[in-house]
Amino acid sequence: MRRAVLMLSGAVENYVYTKSLISPDDFIVCADGGYRHLKIMDITPDVWIGDNDSCCMNKEEQAVLENVCEIIRLNPIKDATDGEAACDYICKGGFDDVLILGFYGTRFDHVLCNVFLLKKFADCGIKAAAANETNIIYFACGHNEFECGNYKYVSVIPLSSSIENVSNSGLYYSLDNEALLRYSSRGVSNEPVADKFSIDIGSGDALIILSKD
Repeated sequence: MRRAVLMLSGAVENYVYTKSLISPDDFIVCADGGYRHLKIMDITPDVWIGDNDSCCMNKEEQAVLENVCEIIRLNPIKDATDGEAACDYICKGGFDDVLILGFYGTRFDHVLCNVFLLKKFADCGIKAAAANETNIIYFACGHNEFECGNYKYVSVIPLSSSIENVSNSGLYYSLDNEALLRYSSRGVSNEPVADKFSIDIGSGDALIILSKD
């Protein structure tokens, strides 16, 4: 199984924890300013993709990077974010799994677009998650199984206008073939009561968010 790590330029609060999520055999795809985080963690990307607007490398830094990884320069005038361009690169690379890091920051428009990349990866047949120090987010449809680890809360957030025939097991608040609406908070802050839990969605798409606090 081949896994890619997509390093974006959002916030990273704990570099020791973030580095612990990356394995030596992961293929590292860096979107523009995500390179700042990789440098701090002493990690060399396999490919860097961007227009250099958030990374702001000088010519000397670019020359050094060119010697250690593939460089894909994007025109600043474009119709997609650097993160989505990196997503497209990964979708063509034959990967089975993707972990998105640095997805959260002060630009909420970018945060939403970064999280929605999970759906794009799913459409490419790639299992993907977005993680930071306190949350991990999955795209979900159909049958889904999870390990709770040290996460305290589980939320189901519909992406479709509604998700139908939703059932779960291993969670404190049970659902049995029920509907959740996108504009309702009913699926927020459930709690695991077992080491593993499952969520079944009969129709529609959702985000499953595991939170530590």
